[in-house]
This record gives sequence, structure tokens and C-alpha cells, in this order.
Amino acid sequence: MADVSTVPSASSTATHRLSIEELRRAELIEAAVVTIHDRGFENATVRDIARAAGGSPASVLYYFKSKDELLAAAFEESDVRFRAMVRESIENETGFDKIARLIAICFPDGQVDSPLWSLQIDLWSLARRRAEFRAIFEKASADWLDIVESAVVDAVSVGDMRRIVSPRRVALGLAALIDGLAVEERATEHVTPSLAREIAMDYVESLRSAAPSAVGRRRTRTAAPDGGGRP
Repeated sequence: MADVSTVPSASSTATHRLSIEELRRAELIEAAVVTIHDRGFENATVRDIARAAGGSPASVLYYFKSKDELLAAAFEESDVRFRAMVRESIENETGFDKIARLIAICFPDGQVDSPLWSLQIDLWSLARRRAEFRAIFEKASADWLDIVESAVVDAVSVGDMRRIVSPRRVALGLAALIDGLAVEERATEHVTPSLAREIAMDYVESLRSAAPSAVGRRRTRTAAPDGGGRP
């Protein structure tokens, strides 16, 4: 992504409203994301993160009790920024266009491998094994589903999508498809952002086909934005 979901760096957050402590925490979070991307969560140490941030292990542990707490803070901050960006980007869209825009944001063209994606993969693995990380993941996932579900409900309300029994189930299916395609896009050569968008749109199109207002209308194609992408 021109990575809108990146945790704030010192340069991006250095305003008169931020304290030295807040700036230092932001620097450590940024250093943690980069270090975990380079070395993997299991291999990254507090010493590695401190070195990347230009400090000492003691300085890391002054702001965060452990590497786990630092990882949690990095994920929560970056994911909150991503979801806020999505909400802002789709708020003026209506119906099917809102869903198309949401999908386009998740798979922008020209996307480079983001350190936050490595952190996301690590979090998924940790969530499966450890309750504290599962809680973080479930909170973020529930809010993401709220965003997707609201877009589905909007499409149904304006007649762009056939009425469905459970918008939440449809949202869960679309969110799972987006996440799965994101893995394929980043881990393989055969899925491009364009192909990922088309597959996700095909799924939504299958729900649209029976809507009366969709008859005779051309499929909406929303161009991929310059930035975005699920972290």
C-alpha cells in the first residue's frame, strides 16, 4: 500500500499536540513492525527492536511490558487506521458502488509488500494459539465485518442487491474471500490485484443478479485506488 494503514512514524506524528512519550511509543511501534517483517515474530527480540529504534532494550520495556504487548499495540494502531480510511473512502458511495469501492481499496494496483502484512500473518497464527491475541483479532475482525455488512445492507436497501436473510453471513463470506485472496496475492505469482478484484466482484455480482434494479445495468467497475490494501 502507499500504506495508509502504516503506524505513524515520528515524522508523521510529530506535532505540538503529541508528547515526547507518545512520539517515542510511535517510534518503537514502527521499529517493531519493520523488525518483525525482517526477522519474523518468533525470531525478533526486544534487543533487535531497540536497535532499530535507536535505543536500548530497557527503553523498550519502559513503554511496553514485553514484545507481545508491543506487537499488540502495533497491530491495533495500524488496523484502526486502515478501517478509518475505508470508512472515509466509502461514506459518499451508495449501493453496489460502495461495495465495489471497498473491494478496490483492498487490492490496489502497484502494491508493494508491506511490513504490516507480515505482522498480520503473525497475528493470525498467534490468535489461533493464544487467547490474548485472539481477543485482539476478534475485536478488529468484528469491526471490519461491521463495515462490510453496512455496505451490503446499503446495496440491498437501494435495490442493487437482492434481499438476503442474513447480511452478516454475506459480509462474513465476502470478508473471508477478501482475506483469502490477499494471502494468494502476496504469497503467489498467479493472483494479481486486478484478478483478486475481479474474483471478489464476481461473488458480489452473483448476489446482485436477482435484484430488479440491476436488470439491464452495466456492472460497476471501480478503478483501484493508489493506496489501500488490507494490512
